[in-house]
Amino acid sequence: MKIKNKLSQSLPISGTASRLCGGTMRKLSIVFLMSTMGWTSFGNLGMPSPATGASKIDKGIKVRLTTYHRNEDYWTRRLRSSSGYTLKEGISVACDPKIFDYGTKIMIEGVGVRQVHDTGTAVVEKKASKGKLPVVDVFFLKESSAEKFANSHKYAQVWVVK
Repeated sequence: MKIKNKLSQSLPISGTASRLCGGTMRKLSIVFLMSTMGWTSFGNLGMPSPATGASKIDKGIKVRLTTYHRNEDYWTRRLRSSSGYTLKEGISVACDPKIFDYGTKIMIEGVGVRQVHDTGTAVVEKKASKGKLPVVDVFFLKESSAEKFANSHKYAQVWVVK
């Protein structure tokens, strides 16, 4: 199978990828072509718009959102996560590594795409949800920003960005 781009150049796709992805590859090629032509509305192709990143095909999971900030402890003051990543506002979140591996990009409903860089005891023990739901702890540099976010976001659906 070959996909043709806007410039009519053929892009080879392996037989295995073609069999496994079939319709998905066709949809992705359509979305790619539409985006290169400047289209911003993708209709109902069963694929996400490039702005969202997460697949609407996956159901996602409901999580309890919490926040933490730079001045919480020794390591966050130095912007270091438990996995060695540098913590960045607007990017870093803490999750249970048994649910989301370090480095996994996740789409949080109403928030956007974030990357799992950290974990913590309260996150793993699901303290904020009293053990019922997984917890996603969103990182902020300022305590005031963390509090503002925490007051307006309690629960959300989360999808893995592939």
